Amino acid sequence: MANIYGNSGNNNLTGTSANDFIYGYDGLDTLIGLGGNDRLEGGNGNDTLDGGTGADTMIGGSGDDTYIVDSLSDVITELAGGGVDTIKTSLSYTLSENYVNNLTLTGSSNLNGTGNSYDNVITGNAGNNTLRGNAGKDTLNGGNGIDTLIGGTGDDTYIVDSTTDVITELPGQGVDTVISSVSYTLAENYVNNLTLTGTANLNGTGNSYDNVITGNEGNNRLKGGDGNDSLFSEFGNDTLYGEKGNDVLSHSSGDSTLYGGDGNDTLSGEFGSGYGDAGNDTVGVTIGSAYGGSGNDTVGVTIGSAYGGSGNDTVSIVEGSAYGDSGDDTLTGGFGTSLIGGLGNDILYCSYSEYGNSIVFNTSNEGTDTIIYFNNSSNSISVSASGFGGGLSSYTDITSEQFAYGSSATSSTQRFLYDTTTGYLRFDVDGSGSAASTVLAILQGAPTFTNSDIYVF
Repeated sequence: MANIYGNSGNNNLTGTSANDFIYGYDGLDTLIGLGGNDRLEGGNGNDTLDGGTGADTMIGGSGDDTYIVDSLSDVITELAGGGVDTIKTSLSYTLSENYVNNLTLTGSSNLNGTGNSYDNVITGNAGNNTLRGNAGKDTLNGGNGIDTLIGGTGDDTYIVDSTTDVITELPGQGVDTVISSVSYTLAENYVNNLTLTGTANLNGTGNSYDNVITGNEGNNRLKGGDGNDSLFSEFGNDTLYGEKGNDVLSHSSGDSTLYGGDGNDTLSGEFGSGYGDAGNDTVGVTIGSAYGGSGNDTVGVTIGSAYGGSGNDTVSIVEGSAYGDSGDDTLTGGFGTSLIGGLGNDILYCSYSEYGNSIVFNTSNEGTDTIIYFNNSSNSISVSASGFGGGLSSYTDITSEQFAYGSSATSSTQRFLYDTTTGYLRFDVDGSGSAASTVLAILQGAPTFTNSDIYVF
């Protein structure tokens, strides 16, 4: 029997084949008992204790200690506040309630690893492992092999590198997350969240629960499935599908396409396209295009094109074009933008910018739009020669003969009539002929308006 003592440095202390006592004191010590029933005490510091063969007693002391276990007869002692400690073993092993947090299985045998009530990190080996977290917020990593991961109660995290790994959760056992380096579909096993890792081009698919799905640095295809899901992608050219439920889809870089699907969805992206699809959606894109789809949507684009779709939509653009499509829409323009209300009685807000807005009408019977903040020094109205008819010539302003002030035409050449009292702008396809005029727009406040403010394309 040997009594071996270290000092305040980082010691490597090795025992004998007998029953030894080894004490490390301070420092980052490595204590190896070899044979016999040894007692190893690490003292202060982050120590490594390896009892060797025999029934050994290992006491790590303060610091983040590592225990090498090769016998279930080994006894490990830790106290509360003694650090985050790890057991490494080539045996099937269950962590006791002795304040040890982590368990790592070694070798290639098919082993089981079981946690305790603390927040454990349990890592498998190259074999087929069954890992159980029990209570606590556990992280289970099966490693190579076909592994079974059972988190237990608490918000658990599963590290997956193979689709053959099996994850088991029961209802009410916490909000759990799969972190995967392969394409992965969440099974109907009460796991909520999925995070893809690495740089490969991977797919991530949710289940019927409310999922949080996060892409990696590759080009991802993320699908929420049923439930109210949140899909996030940061890098790559990704495609996100919210599918059913009220979903949140977000992308921060790369050229991506977002589809809300059913439900009232919120879509936001830096570059690319966003499609709200069904429901009352909010769609925002910094550079690219955004489409509201059906429902009463809120659509905004900084640079590009924004489309309301069907429904009574709110559409805004800073630079580019805003389309109300069908429905009674509200459109707001920015710098040098085009506002196209489409069908319905729309409200169009012009910009105060010196670059102004072009307010576009494709036909004379799309509805009566209300134009707010019109200023003929920066804003104008554009109409389609083919859509309006009445002998209009393309690519020029209307002539003074085609324009009159008042509410009714007094000659056969007059086509556009502006009431300076009410701000009503009318179109009459045959002037003083038998056809009735239609109210094309109402210019709020009856601002100054002349024939040179109407351009024909």
